[in-house]
Amino acid sequence: MKYENILFDLDGTLTDPYTGITNSFTYALGKFGITETDREKLSLVIGPPLENSFRKCTEWMKTQQKRQ
Repeated sequence: MKYENILFDLDGTLTDPYTGITNSFTYALGKFGITETDREKLSLVIGPPLENSFRKCTEWMKTQQKRQ
């Protein structure tokens, strides 16, 4: 059987998306004036839908900034 297309779901099964996703998320947050250098804190954005991740992450960061 000849295949015309092969699709890969790169959700972490075949690759480790941690660095790419957290770098992209850090960049996007920077565009909104939010600075986060601790990549471990951003690990919560890996997996859920992007919109949910932005909402959750920005709410958490605003809470942290108020505490400082």
